[in-house]
Amino acid sequence: MKTDFIVASTACAVLALFPSNGHAQYGDKDLTSKWLCVVERAVGLGWSPINSEERHKPFVLTIKRIVRSGLQRTMCRDNINYWLEPLLKAGTFDASGGFPKRTGDNFVDWRANIGPHCFASNEATNKFFDEDRARTLVGYDFEPHWFEGQPGNWLDIREDGTFHAGERLGPVVFRGKCERTE
Repeated sequence: MKTDFIVASTACAVLALFPSNGHAQYGDKDLTSKWLCVVERAVGLGWSPINSEERHKPFVLTIKRIVRSGLQRTMCRDNINYWLEPLLKAGTFDASGGFPKRTGDNFVDWRANIGPHCFASNEATNKFFDEDRARTLVGYDFEPHWFEGQPGNWLDIREDGTFHAGERLGPVVFRGKCERTE
């Protein structure tokens, strides 16, 4: 009960410090939309230009608000309650005790997943025309133009449609331009 009160109080304080109108924005522009993007330049490990095939240059980017189901919200509450207790007790996390456990009917997720699964407010999905799978990145209202996924995968899109993105494989950094399609 005390932990629920602390979590609720902390959430209210954070919301008061970082007000949001509920949309992914940069400046006065709302980024929530579907975009058609083209990679104009890519550089790799040696920071030399990469000559990628034409079919791998265009991709579709969709930015939308994340709306969590009741089950997802319950899982977030359970995870936060589980990980908050050791933090409050020790002031830090013990590296040896950082593994999730099953607690009664609840499964506790890795603490690294709490931010993306519980606090991220926006989702950016990009799908290259020549690939079968899409990549999903998440972002937060306080930096609505910045999205992150797996370590090393990121996207920084500006209101004028220019973007920089990174992929861990390589690593590779992309630069290009997007236009809204809707």
